[in-house]
Amino acid sequence: MACESVTAKQITPLYKTASVKSTIQLYVQKGVTLHVSESKTDGDCKFGKTPGGWALLEGKFPEVNFSTKKCAKKGKVAEKKEKVAEKKSAKKGKIAEKGMIQGKWVFGPFTEATEENKEVTRGPFEFETGIPERAFGALSVKVTYDDNDVYSGGFNRKNREHVFVLTPRVLDNNTCEIKAFKRLYPHEVAKEADGFAWTTPLTIAYTIRIPTEEVESEDESDGGNALLGGDDSDSESSS
Repeated sequence: MACESVTAKQITPLYKTASVKSTIQLYVQKGVTLHVSESKTDGDCKFGKTPGGWALLEGKFPEVNFSTKKCAKKGKVAEKKEKVAEKKSAKKGKIAEKGMIQGKWVFGPFTEATEENKEVTRGPFEFETGIPERAFGALSVKVTYDDNDVYSGGFNRKNREHVFVLTPRVLDNNTCEIKAFKRLYPHEVAKEADGFAWTTPLTIAYTIRIPTEEVESEDESDGGNALLGGDDSDSESSS
């Protein structure tokens, strides 16, 4: 399914896997927006995959006494994750002046792609650390493996990795957007089951090598006014 935003209708548990028998990693409050990239059902329950775990979108889960020690422990886990998110937010305002920035983004599936509408642009995607303007042209992206160590672009009928054409565009010091499409040669279009569409959670790795800032030297700033043939006193004495 395509990525979609779902608002939690009640306190919603996020499970490690798509099952109420799985470990609850944390709870989200009513009204929180969940970004769902995939859905699964387990009996009468429907789950949506989010960055924090599998959210229970439909169905019941055992009532929880939030005053118990067990819930207090889960609250600490949620608090710890919140602090990590706060640190990332603080990083957002920081601009790296040297070195290399690396990271991954989940671009997601594009199930509605056709030969006439094969490209999709998504974003904004956030850099791990802000980059200076001189590094805007140094962004390199490629399709990589997902969290399960599986090639996220999927495989063709010959069990070879699908090839994707990615075009990134830096929006500002902290974000960019990416245009993507699956590359198919004319003889492959009719043979591929999904055509230009893909159902896998396309994951993109990025690398930014920040170039050294160029500093103008004193000689260059003088404008090259040094005399090449001696000064006026030399020429007068020789005449």
